[in-house]
Amino acid sequence: MTRAMARYLVATLLCLAPAAQASDAWSPFHRSLGGSSVRVAYVHLQMEQTPRHREAGRRRIETRHEICRQGKEAARLVGEAPGPYRALPPEGVPQRPWVEDIEIYYGEGRSVTVVTSTTYWVHSGGPTARYPDRKDDCALARTTSRTIYYVDGATECKLRQREGRPDLKMSCKQVPGRAKANVAAPGIVVVVPIPQTPRGAGGQPTALPDAALPMLEGTGESRTIAGRPCRVFGTPDLTETCVATQVDPAILQVSPFHSVSGLLLQAVMIDRSYTARQVEDGIEVGDDLFRILDGNEVSAERLPLLPAGHR
Repeated sequence: MTRAMARYLVATLLCLAPAAQASDAWSPFHRSLGGSSVRVAYVHLQMEQTPRHREAGRRRIETRHEICRQGKEAARLVGEAPGPYRALPPEGVPQRPWVEDIEIYYGEGRSVTVVTSTTYWVHSGGPTARYPDRKDDCALARTTSRTIYYVDGATECKLRQREGRPDLKMSCKQVPGRAKANVAAPGIVVVVPIPQTPRGAGGQPTALPDAALPMLEGTGESRTIAGRPCRVFGTPDLTETCVATQVDPAILQVSPFHSVSGLLLQAVMIDRSYTARQVEDGIEVGDDLFRILDGNEVSAERLPLLPAGHR
């Protein structure tokens, strides 16, 4: 086999295996962004479901595949054309059918939060208005999406980027009580509504839960996460967060995902938790990070490509 043929074969296999287990490689969102250098605090959190909820998600996918298979069999028995059918891969449904990472960039007077999510689901029922690419062959599929939240004072914008979908959906709103110069003192509670939970093609939520969280009270407990001390607020039956409050007062210490000023190091809920794997007080990034949104217009050319392998 020549090298050219080998390269062609590898490329073909990669194209034909969208449902294969994702690699563990991780590339930060800011790595491919340019522009003038600016200094930010950076936190990268990874999501882990509880074993019970993770297994329930796997069983749900297996059940949907079996229902699809039985539908094909029933069509065949009554003389109808069942259409194409794809069995589950030999290794079955991945052990982690939902993977999610949150990156938060805390800058001076503004912050950017990037949620990268991969979910597994089953092609069944054919295309719909919401999922025009959905087939009816029972194939196990994987979809990666990215949601970007941009906070600049009272303005909060949300941008959705989905694999295989060139259209970009963005919405902006004003958050009452949060002024542009409002950088709260460390540990002070500020009102930051949690965004509505988006859901992927498989029905899995792809962000922290939709809840009108009250102002969270400190529990008095402290933890050490990623080598950093943090204070615990709230309760796991709603949302428990651990926030590092000893941070640079010049940065905007809030994001759409925590209501206590500081750096979010952990968020714990009934079914899953997000825990910081990397915390940096000051890294240099290109200021294109904060220029993805020009006014209320999306600069699509500034968006990095979605990761081919997501954990």
